[in-house]
Amino acid sequence: MPDSEPTRTDQVASPTGYRSGLERRNPEKRPDRSDVPAAKRAGGHGHHRPRSTWETPRIEVGGEPIPQQRGALESKLALTPTQYPANLIGSTQPSEKRIPHSLQIGDTPDRLCMDRALNARWKLDTEARSRAEKRLSEHRLHEQLRSKALQRLCRDLAPGPVLVMTFNGGHRVLFENWHASCRAYGIEVRDRTLVVPLDSEAHDLACRLDFRCYYDPASYGRISSRSASSFGDQHFRGLMFAKCAVVVDALHLGRDILFQDVDLVWRRNPLLDLERRAAVEGFDEQFMYDGPNAYYAPLHLNSGFFYVRNTANAMMLWSGVLRHFDKVLQSGSHQVLVNAAVSALQDRGHRIFVLAEDRYLNGHEVHAVSAQRRPRFPISGADVIHVSWTGNLQAKLEKLRDNGLWFLDK
Repeated sequence: MPDSEPTRTDQVASPTGYRSGLERRNPEKRPDRSDVPAAKRAGGHGHHRPRSTWETPRIEVGGEPIPQQRGALESKLALTPTQYPANLIGSTQPSEKRIPHSLQIGDTPDRLCMDRALNARWKLDTEARSRAEKRLSEHRLHEQLRSKALQRLCRDLAPGPVLVMTFNGGHRVLFENWHASCRAYGIEVRDRTLVVPLDSEAHDLACRLDFRCYYDPASYGRISSRSASSFGDQHFRGLMFAKCAVVVDALHLGRDILFQDVDLVWRRNPLLDLERRAAVEGFDEQFMYDGPNAYYAPLHLNSGFFYVRNTANAMMLWSGVLRHFDKVLQSGSHQVLVNAAVSALQDRGHRIFVLAEDRYLNGHEVHAVSAQRRPRFPISGADVIHVSWTGNLQAKLEKLRDNGLWFLDK
C-alpha cells in the first residue's frame, strides 16, 4: 500500500488495517438530500446540520467497519504571587511563533538539555528501555497514515482547541459520568472532542454517545478492558503509553488541545478561559495544580488536565515525554515524567501557568465522607473537579458519589 495521498476523498487505507471514510449511521432513515449541493453533503466547514443528518466518520480495524460517531466562561487570572513559587511562570518572553510540524525538531540545545536532565534522574533500565522502544517502534511504523486518518476525521471539528480523551473499557463509567455532567450543566462538547478508545468496550460507548472516535490498536497497543487495580501497577503503566502518544498525535492536527482524563466533572466550560489565557499571555501549557506531593516537586503539576498551546516548544516537550516512555515504565507514573521534563525546559523559555485551585479543583481538595476532612474550596465554585488522589476506580466512585458529582442516576 503506497504512502502517497489517495486520490479518492472518501477513504484512506493503511497497513495497520484501519480505514477512515464517511457513512451514515441510519441509512434507512436518511432523508432525500439530492437537492443539497455536493460540497455541503460532504460536510464542509461552517455548515451546520441537525445531528440526525450528520455524515459519520468511521475507522475500520481488521477489515471490519466500526462506525465512529461524532460527536465558557470568561474570567480574570486568579493566580497571585503568594499562591505558587515564582518559578512556576517561567520566562517572561512569549514563545516563538507557531511553526509547521513538518519542520521536525532535531538535536537542538533544548532537546539535549531535556534528555540530559531526564537521563540523569533515572538510571538506565535496559528491560524498560527495550519494552518502551518496542511500543515506540509500533507507534512510528504507520505515522504518516495515522496522521492522514486523524486529519480527515477531525477536518470539520468546531473552530478552536480540541478536547482529547483516551480510556479503556474498565474506566468507561467515568467517561459516561463526565459526559452526563456536561449535559446536566448544558455544556456541548461533542463538536470539538476527539476520543481515542483503547478497546472495543470503550469504543462502543463513545460511539453510542455520538462522539468522534479514533480506534487504532496497532498504534496504541491492545489494552486489557479491566481498570487498574492500583495507581502505578503494571496495567496502569501500559495505559500511560496511549496517554503520551495521543497528545503528540493530536498536536499534529495543528491546533491547541485540552487533554484530560475521564475522572472529571465539568460544571462550567473551561475552554474559553484556557484558550484566552494561551492566546493573550502566550503560555505553552496550563496545568491543574496537583497539591503538596513531594513526589512531583517543585512544580506539582497534574498530568490529568492540561491545556497545550500548539507551539514548537510544546511539540518538543511532548515528543520528549513520549520518547522517554521508559521512565514511565520505571517509575509507574506519567506525571513524574511530565514534571521532570517541564522543569528541565523551564529555564529555556518554556512558559507554563498553574491554574487556580478554587476553579480547577484537584483530588487533594475533594474528599470522600470517610476521610472526615473539610474542603478548603467549595465544589459549587469550581468549573472543573478532578477526583484524583485515589488508588483505584472504587475510590474514585466513592468521591464522586459523596460529593454530589454522580450524574448517571439523575
